[in-house]
Amino acid sequence: MVVLRKIWRFVVAVWGRVGAGHFGLIAAGVAFYAMFAVFPGLAAAVGLWGMVADPQVITGYLVVAERFLPPEAKVLIHDQVMGLVSAPKSTLGWTTFLSIAIALYSSRAGVSALIQGLDVVHRAQPRGLLHGYAVDFLLTAALLGALFVALFTIVVVPILLSYVVFGTFEAWLIKVLPWGAMFILVLTCLSILYRFGPNVEGGFRSPWISVGVLVATLAWAGVSIGFSVYLANFNSYNAIYGSIGAAIILMTWLYLSVWAVLLGGAINAELDEQLRKDPPGSVHRRLANDSAQDEPPLQT
Repeated sequence: MVVLRKIWRFVVAVWGRVGAGHFGLIAAGVAFYAMFAVFPGLAAAVGLWGMVADPQVITGYLVVAERFLPPEAKVLIHDQVMGLVSAPKSTLGWTTFLSIAIALYSSRAGVSALIQGLDVVHRAQPRGLLHGYAVDFLLTAALLGALFVALFTIVVVPILLSYVVFGTFEAWLIKVLPWGAMFILVLTCLSILYRFGPNVEGGFRSPWISVGVLVATLAWAGVSIGFSVYLANFNSYNAIYGSIGAAIILMTWLYLSVWAVLLGGAINAELDEQLRKDPPGSVHRRLANDSAQDEPPLQT
């Protein structure tokens, strides 16, 4: 009973953060900025990677990522990425140098909106202008760096496997490698956002692997697959919105994805607050006190 009551209190507290934080408005705002950040971010990522390695490697991730995208959004992003990947290397470099400022700024705007949402979730004050811009750009660079590391695994691991004989297992391992790398990429990006994004007082940081990160990852995968199934069976967006239906679908998917990220942030924020109120040494004492209160008084 004590454990169930504590779980219920925790769920109520998290839901209180959801309501007080106006998640719907925040998710809509972040999705708006993310809509403008997606394609410049793709241009920057493909262009930068194409300057040092084969951009065709990105298609391995694209195949995996498309499993989580709605069909219309999949077409939009697929055409954009394939257009960038198939461009000559000199064109990629020229495109990168021309658009790098706009791409990074647009990507920074999306990251900044996410950070502001996490500040609301943590009930934290936003950073100052210069400090905020510095953190935004650093986190944007860190997220792009995580993407490049994940792409690097797609290149290096098959080369390393060529020196080891695994038989039929090797083909299976290379096939599932993009899935594992995608899962680790999502976990890493969320961990970076949750740990360094919110301006938490006292420098208190969420752990790298936390309950919020796992919940957000599973929730994002769930809503993405669920939304794709819904569109495959009950799609009315194109009938209602016509030619802009694909853009509306992409923004709706971004909205649901941001909701999942903010939910994970709310869980981490509540866990952090309880940890600060109840240091590890006092948890057992509180449980003992709760158990003692549940026991009926002795009859004399």
